[in-house]
Amino acid sequence: MRAENLISPATTFNLRHSPKRILLNWAKLVTGGFFGKDVTDKVIFKKGDGNVELITEFVLEEECLLGDFDRISVAEGGDLELELLSPPLFLPIKVSFSAPLSFEKLTDLKDCLRGRDDYRNYGYVTILNSCGDIEQIYLTSVEYSGVEDEVKMEGYLKSL
Repeated sequence: MRAENLISPATTFNLRHSPKRILLNWAKLVTGGFFGKDVTDKVIFKKGDGNVELITEFVLEEECLLGDFDRISVAEGGDLELELLSPPLFLPIKVSFSAPLSFEKLTDLKDCLRGRDDYRNYGYVTILNSCGDIEQIYLTSVEYSGVEDEVKMEGYLKSL
């Protein structure tokens, strides 16, 4: 990694985990919060301590890029354009629905969502909404009613 304006190299443990690089690495999980913003908008840097003048960039030989696949020059104290961040994994649109499901099918669904199925690890479910359109939902809550063999589910809309 190439670095400029580093205040104290002796006290630096890992430039890959600077605040701006952490944002790049976790962008898929946090950029849903920018839903509705224009790609030309920016994450504005307001204030910081320490290495705010630091600029880092991955060199060509590096393979572990931690979300910075374009090897951009990252200025810790500068603004960051939204277009440089990964698209969101899910959108901040909460969806609630019910579906008839036996306890056995519910167990199968939970195994798939938790990666405990050797052949399937979905991470989300696919449903038809009230308009007949297909939507993919990352589940946050699953409640089973044994009396009605029905499952009440909540989750967030998967970014398409």
